[in-house]
Amino acid sequence: MLDQMSTEALIDVSNLTISLHSTGFAVVNGVSFSLKSGEFHGIVGESGSGKSLSVRAVAGLISDRVFDIKADRFELFGTDLLNANKRDAATARLSAAMIFQDPAAALNPLMRVGDQVAEAAMLGLGISRPEALEQAREALTQVALPDVDVRMRQFPDALSGGQKQRVMIAAALVARPKVIIADEPTTALDVTTQLQVLSLLKGLARESGIATLLITHDLGLVSQTCDRTTVLYAGEDVESGPTRDLIENPDHPYTQALLDSHPASTTGTLNPIPGVISPSASMSERCRFLQRCSAAGASCQAAIPGVSQSEHRRSRCHYSTLEGGA
Repeated sequence: MLDQMSTEALIDVSNLTISLHSTGFAVVNGVSFSLKSGEFHGIVGESGSGKSLSVRAVAGLISDRVFDIKADRFELFGTDLLNANKRDAATARLSAAMIFQDPAAALNPLMRVGDQVAEAAMLGLGISRPEALEQAREALTQVALPDVDVRMRQFPDALSGGQKQRVMIAAALVARPKVIIADEPTTALDVTTQLQVLSLLKGLARESGIATLLITHDLGLVSQTCDRTTVLYAGEDVESGPTRDLIENPDHPYTQALLDSHPASTTGTLNPIPGVISPSASMSERCRFLQRCSAAGASCQAAIPGVSQSEHRRSRCHYSTLEGGA
């Protein structure tokens, strides 16, 4: 699939830093990722890694009264989001749709399902309500919501968790976006429904050419769905590359630790990563993963690791085996 994609990036982020106004503390530091047409790209990391904040900045969903955003490149569909006026930035963002983690919280409990999807169509396509309701019906059919005509007249509390998430996906699709940003879209769902929702998103990407940015803590889900993966830790991208290559030949110890801690680990046993992401890690003049890394050496104690890279891979480790690594 990757070989058939356009090489032009729809989202192009390089050296992104997001800092708190109040303290100057960099919650995200030097993160880079891109998304090409038709691509399924995973952003992976534990809670507190900065993955959701990074993509929400692209979507315009973080407050400029709370955060400062800087980057060498911060583009959506070729629009420089840092330097464009608000109107141009908002226009670019109309072609990117967001799917949130908890559909129960994202859906309005006082609006019927059909009206909510139709509202997204009216806002995104500028069409009349009767046209929007027809578009909503088509979108809900496309996501395989059962008994569409009945469901459109119901309120969200009449639906299961998986059905609510299908409604959210329909609301994202109805405005015909070029990009879908799915922020932990399966966390609130059971395992069977998770696979159904991801299969649906993957099928839509394949059939419609929609590019998808999947944010998750689960490297197992990424391995089943994503063409490329970026791994974040403590606000930094520690490794990125084609998913299969990254899974089969992880370069960074954190990527290996995530793989070893997954229930489907090739070792057959679970090896949880000791400790948690500490805020102090982001202020350290050493490797951020140092205190939790079983492979740490003298270099890790002495300096912040630089970025090593090969043609398709990047890694932020003193002992990287990629070209240019130590």
